[in-house]
Amino acid sequence: MGETLKVGLDLHNFGMLHRVVTTLEGDEFRLLPLDAVPATSDEVEVVVSDAAQLPVTRLPVIALGDVALLPLQLRHVRAGRPPLVIGVDPGGTTGVAVLAQRRLLHSAECATPDEAAELVRRVARCSLDCTVRIGSGAPEAGARIAAALRHLRVELVDERRSGSGSHTAAARTIALKRGERVRELDYRPTAGEVARLQAESRIASGSRRTISRQQARQVLLGELTLEEALRG
Repeated sequence: MGETLKVGLDLHNFGMLHRVVTTLEGDEFRLLPLDAVPATSDEVEVVVSDAAQLPVTRLPVIALGDVALLPLQLRHVRAGRPPLVIGVDPGGTTGVAVLAQRRLLHSAECATPDEAAELVRRVARCSLDCTVRIGSGAPEAGARIAAALRHLRVELVDERRSGSGSHTAAARTIALKRGERVRELDYRPTAGEVARLQAESRIASGSRRTISRQQARQVLLGELTLEEALRG
């Protein structure tokens, strides 16, 4: 990911400090606990703070929230906080890759479309400008993810000639290709898709319940997550 980034930690909760240090351990980040946040510094390039009122400084400040995505946020700051592009390779396992200026900041594999949509929502909160590009290779899963992200800028990308490899590699390839803007979702769940999701709900609940056909349609259209449908 490039040179070591010097990170100042303005953290007052010891448990949170431990989580942050564990998440950021390695050679990519050099951590420096701060007694006070300087106005400027040669020793600190970015400040991570859990203060209710963020410190006044000329240095970039990240308000601590989603600790798991803190490495991504720090890489984003190092890149100058340009627009993010989130590539999604939908399927049985969904790959997600987050790029800025064509450079990979984060990647992950998600077990379900709902999990992938939630990760994309979390990533999108890290930037004021992001585009989501979803591959066309698995229409049912892709439509389900796109529907759950209708509040974001979503493009559908033709996956043909995208090559082979891991799910995250495919997601990165998708992120690098411009797609067609999804303005109105042209998708209606089929009876087979509804039945498959009902079967999935039975497995997810440990055979305790099966969601209704109407709930299954709502999940496929992104109006509910599977977890919400099972609770309903």
